[in-house]
Amino acid sequence: MTVRSPLTGKSRYLYPALLTAIFLLSRGLALAAGLRYSAIELVWFWQVLDFDVLHHHLLRGLLHLHGQPPLYNALIGLALKTAPDAIGWVLLGGQILLGLAAALAVYSTLVRLRLKPLIGFAIALILMLNPSAILYEFDALYTQLVYGMLCLLAFALTCYVQLRTRRWLCAALGLGLALTLVRATYQWIWLAVLCALLWWFIPEARRRTALTSLVFIGLSLLWPLKNLVLFHHFATSTWLPYSVAKHWKAEDPAVAKWAAEGKLPTFTYSEAEGAEKETEWLKTRWRAQERGVPELDSLTKSVGGAANWNSLALLRMHEAQAKDVSFLLRHYPQPLSTDAIASIRLYFEPTSRYFLISQNEAAGQYRRLAKVTHTLDRVCCNLFGLPPDFRSDYRPADQAAPKDHSTTMQLFQRLCLGGIVLFLLAMTALASVAKWSFWKTSPDRRVMTILLGWTIVWVFVVTNLVETGENMRFRFETQAMAAVVAALFLQQIWEAFHGHAKARAN
Repeated sequence: MTVRSPLTGKSRYLYPALLTAIFLLSRGLALAAGLRYSAIELVWFWQVLDFDVLHHHLLRGLLHLHGQPPLYNALIGLALKTAPDAIGWVLLGGQILLGLAAALAVYSTLVRLRLKPLIGFAIALILMLNPSAILYEFDALYTQLVYGMLCLLAFALTCYVQLRTRRWLCAALGLGLALTLVRATYQWIWLAVLCALLWWFIPEARRRTALTSLVFIGLSLLWPLKNLVLFHHFATSTWLPYSVAKHWKAEDPAVAKWAAEGKLPTFTYSEAEGAEKETEWLKTRWRAQERGVPELDSLTKSVGGAANWNSLALLRMHEAQAKDVSFLLRHYPQPLSTDAIASIRLYFEPTSRYFLISQNEAAGQYRRLAKVTHTLDRVCCNLFGLPPDFRSDYRPADQAAPKDHSTTMQLFQRLCLGGIVLFLLAMTALASVAKWSFWKTSPDRRVMTILLGWTIVWVFVVTNLVETGENMRFRFETQAMAAVVAALFLQQIWEAFHGHAKARAN
C-alpha cells in the first residue's frame, strides 16, 4: 500500500516550519531562564563509566562494559574526545536536535496516516512544549535519547508499512537495534516480536522482512554474546538482579532474619548506610580477581570518586543477588507484587516528578520551570483533586524535605489524569484491532496501532515489574507513541461515525 503525503506545494512545509520556529524559540527561552545540561552529573551516574576511561580508552572501556548497553557510554565518550572542555554543550546540542527531530517525526507520522495537518501540528506542539519534554532535553540521563528514537521509529515504521521499501525497513530496524544498545528495557526479544509483527501483517513483503529482520536480530544478539564470552552472562545488562532485589528491603524483619541466618548474603548491607560503608562491604565481601583494567578492578571512579558499578566486585554481588532473589521469590513473593502495584501508581504520576526524587542538579533545573509545570499539573493531574502538599516539593534547595504523611486518597491525588486517559485510549485502540470491520478502510492505521501498541505494552509491563521509583520517566519515553495511537483511534471513530451517518442519509 503506497500512500503519498496529502500535502503539496507550500502547505507541505508550513507546519514543519512553524514547529521548528516555535521549538527553537521555546528552547532559547529555556536557555535564557537558566536551564543548562549538567555534565557533572554524568560523573556520578551508575550507568556511566569512569570519565578517564571514556576519554582515553573508549574502545577498551566499551569492550569491558557489562552493566549497561554500550551506546549511551559511546556517545559520552565521543563527546569527551571531541570537546572535553565543552562536553555538556555538545551533548545538549545533540539532545535539542533530537527533540526537534522527534517533534517533526510525530507530525509527519500523523500526516502520513491521513490526519489533518492542523491536528498533527497541534499534537506535536503539545508534546514539544510539555515542560517535562524541555527538562528531559537538558537532563544528562538517556531518557531524551530513548524518547527521540521512539518517535523516529514510529515514523520509519509508518513509511515501511505504507511504502514497503527495504530502505525504510532498514531504518526502522536500525532504530530498534539502537534502542537495544541504549537501554536494557529494550531487549532483543522486543525487537524480534516487532519483526514478527511486521512479517505477519505485511504478507506481500514477507521475504524481504524475514531476511532483513534476521540480520538485525542477529546484530542485537552480539552484545549479550560478548557478555557471555567475557563475563558468562547472556544479557545486555548484568544489573537485572539488583533491579529486582530492590523490591525487598534489608530492614524488613523477614528479610533481616534470613540475612542473619546467612541465607541472603546480599541483604547484609542497606543503601541507607551510605556509600563509604558500601565500598568497604564490596571490598571485604565481594572482591574479585583483578584483570588489570580499572573499569573492572576499581571499586570507585578516578574522576569524582563515585562507585564504579561496572566493577567485577559488583558483578559478583549481583550474581549472588540473583540467588537471593530466587530464594525470596519462592519463600516471600509478596513484596514484589505489592511493589508492582506501587510501581504502576508511580508510572502514572506526572513525568516531571522524576526531577524531584532527589534534591540535586535536576531539582534545581525543575525549579526554573516550576510555575509552568505546576499550572500544567492542575490541568492534567487533578483526577481526584491535587493534594495539599503536591507542589511543596519544589522547595528551595536548602530547605529540608517535608515528611511524607500521605493518605491513600492523597496518593491517588498524585495520579496524572492526562497520562491515564492517554494510556487507556491507547489500550482501547489496541484491543479494537481485533474488530477488522472497524479498521477495514485504514489497514495501515491498524498495523501501526499494533506495532506502536506492542512497544507501549512492553515498556509498561517490563518497567513496572522490574523498576520501582522512576517509573514516571519510563512513561514519558512512550508518551508520544501513546499520543499517536490515541489520535489514530479517535480519527477512526470519527470517520466511522460520519460514514454511518452518510450511509443513513443516502
